[in-house]
Amino acid sequence: MAMKDEHDTVTKELKIKPTAKTNAQRQREYRERARKELSRIDMRIDFSANRELEDMAKYYTVTKKEMLEKLIKQAHEAWLDEIGTQAYGEWVKKKNGV
Repeated sequence: MAMKDEHDTVTKELKIKPTAKTNAQRQREYRERARKELSRIDMRIDFSANRELEDMAKYYTVTKKEMLEKLIKQAHEAWLDEIGTQAYGEWVKKKNGV
């Protein structure tokens, strides 16, 4: 492999870009991340409930997935407020067989 002459002030260094990932590589990486970070829910819901979810998502300019996650988190917080943290702690222990 030829090296650049140390006295050469004209020739620029060649910057080699890494090769682009293939679609298969990107998809594989996505699936690996998804397995670690996401859960899958497959279900059918009532047409009116879906329309209501779409309305809320459009209003807040988010996806239906993001809207559903937000609603679940809000409902969970309300549930914790309703039952109390002590009852929740006892329920978690019971659920986990402790």
